[in-house]
Amino acid sequence: MDISQYLDAFLAESEDNLTTLNDLCLQLEQQGAEDSIFAAMFRVAHTLKGMSATMGFTKMAELTHRMEDALGYVRAHPEVFQPSVVDIFLAAVDALTMNLQSIRDHGQDAHLDHGGLLAQLAAVMAGNEQPAIQKAASNGLSADVFEKLRELRRDGLTVGVIEIELSSSCVMKGVRMVMIMRAIEQFGDSLACYPEASLLEEGEFEGPVQIAVVVNGASISDVMAAIADITEVETVREIDLDAVAASSQSEQHSAQSAAAPEQPAAASTATPVSGRGREQTLRVPVGRIDEFMNVLSELVIARTRLDLLAQQSGDPALREVSEQIGRLSENLQEGVMNMRMMPVEALFQRFPRMMRDLQKSLDREFDFEMTGLETEMDRTIMDEMGEALVHLLRNAADHGLESPDVRERNGKPRRGKITLSAYATGGHIYLEVRDDGGGIEREKVLQSAVKKGVIAPEQAKGMSDEQVFELLFASGFSTAQTVSDISGRGVGLDAVRGKVNSLGGTIRIESKVGEGTAFIIELPLTLTILPAMLVRVGEELFAVPTANIEEVARVDASDLEWVHEHPVVRFRDKVVPVLDLGDKFFGRTCGEQHPWNTVICKDGKDYVALTVTEIVDELEVVNKPLGRYLANVKMFSGATILGDGQVALILDVREVLQLGA
Repeated sequence: MDISQYLDAFLAESEDNLTTLNDLCLQLEQQGAEDSIFAAMFRVAHTLKGMSATMGFTKMAELTHRMEDALGYVRAHPEVFQPSVVDIFLAAVDALTMNLQSIRDHGQDAHLDHGGLLAQLAAVMAGNEQPAIQKAASNGLSADVFEKLRELRRDGLTVGVIEIELSSSCVMKGVRMVMIMRAIEQFGDSLACYPEASLLEEGEFEGPVQIAVVVNGASISDVMAAIADITEVETVREIDLDAVAASSQSEQHSAQSAAAPEQPAAASTATPVSGRGREQTLRVPVGRIDEFMNVLSELVIARTRLDLLAQQSGDPALREVSEQIGRLSENLQEGVMNMRMMPVEALFQRFPRMMRDLQKSLDREFDFEMTGLETEMDRTIMDEMGEALVHLLRNAADHGLESPDVRERNGKPRRGKITLSAYATGGHIYLEVRDDGGGIEREKVLQSAVKKGVIAPEQAKGMSDEQVFELLFASGFSTAQTVSDISGRGVGLDAVRGKVNSLGGTIRIESKVGEGTAFIIELPLTLTILPAMLVRVGEELFAVPTANIEEVARVDASDLEWVHEHPVVRFRDKVVPVLDLGDKFFGRTCGEQHPWNTVICKDGKDYVALTVTEIVDELEVVNKPLGRYLANVKMFSGATILGDGQVALILDVREVLQLGA
């Protein structure tokens, strides 16, 4: 029987089971040797074993089988349980995740070696538990890493594996490895490392280190030269990708020939961990929903055109049909949009494990809380936000919170608190990362900014707190005085802002010294269909997203004031600059005579009053990307096709604000 047709279902079910197993490991660590938790973990492991064996993935089946045995032993002998046992179970979950990724990428997991982990699980069953993380062996990166590098090389990228050995007299190996990683980041990215990153950061390794790199605009030799300049680096050499490939294939072939065939076990049915009933669901690939969304967007365009024709015809029957189709298409649109929406719990569920590991590696004590898990978010936006939240959470743990001793000296509890929140209001989704740490010291930020040339000394004197916090988003900005995994509040923040901006959102910082810091991200509900106001500038039509519109006004000459020879208007106790779009776009003013048609727009805390020729209509538009040829045209986020076939560009209010600044 051909079981390949079940591969997608196997991957999806296994991913869910591994997520459940990871969560149960964290519960086990917090609550101790609870029989109910062991029972739930045993059921999930048993399910994974049966599924992987049936599909023929013997490495995964073997590991889950040994994990199942170890769980059964500890459940029967709770006296052997200790926190380091949880480390071994979590390491097994990580290894199974690697199996799953290998199956997804290559269709098999035969090249993976879990020998060390299997020995640790066996030691648990012998009542002789060993440390969860062993010292590095001498074999290095796995074969699939080299295969991935060769694939990238075929695509024209500059890739390589660099082997580094530190001096035998090196005392602070962890610090040296962080410096090496920073040197690599100046030229490109590191795809993988051996030993694993946590061992390198802690300096818990022996022998040479291997790092797989992808280089941008430089050569591997440039990277090696930068590494060689670091103190206590003994040797640096490049490993031949093709030579390793030949060796790995030979070893894998020998291992497969010697391995005894394993009889597949029957698949078992997963048992729910909790007593709550599960809502029946149908798994649909995201690509199919996207295709459906594209068809729906064309329907919205056709509906708009039908509305226009019905109004022009004056036929009551046609208008009635047009209105009915409009209602039906709105219901359909709402249904498809809901299909794209997912609870943020799917995004947040990866973070408790990460924060647990950070407590150990950073020597911090804190409680991690998540709120608003039921808040729904567009799947596309959710997928893009994962890495940005990782940056913010790591910064909060590493540099937001003080060390336990410092907190005690300042009269605060030893354990800090980091909160990740989600909520929706006013057509937007908000994500917050908040800590109760020491807050951001503005003078420290200003000194660093002046020293690095980000601002001039005279600029620093009159800056508000909000302007000072904005400096943290400058590329490469940092206030750190020591080298660590994250070298300062600013590391990664420029990338976070870039990602948020690309999704049509904003990010801002709130902070009080001694009380803590919050990063607040505002994102649109969806990126595909959005309500907009249609305006005419000269002979051209433009769409302004209503999410950015505060008010539509007619401005008389008496309403205008002048600041540095530029017109401004007062709006809600604010002085708002006036920008004539006709003058900016075509060199022909829209405001030849008063009153001016003005659209007052807002992005974050910034305002601008846009002068247009005519306010045409308010409608829903389909946001079509401009394509790569117009990717550098920053003032427009996309374009839409109107009911009469005309094309209207959609203004990017954030970029337009820069024109009026």
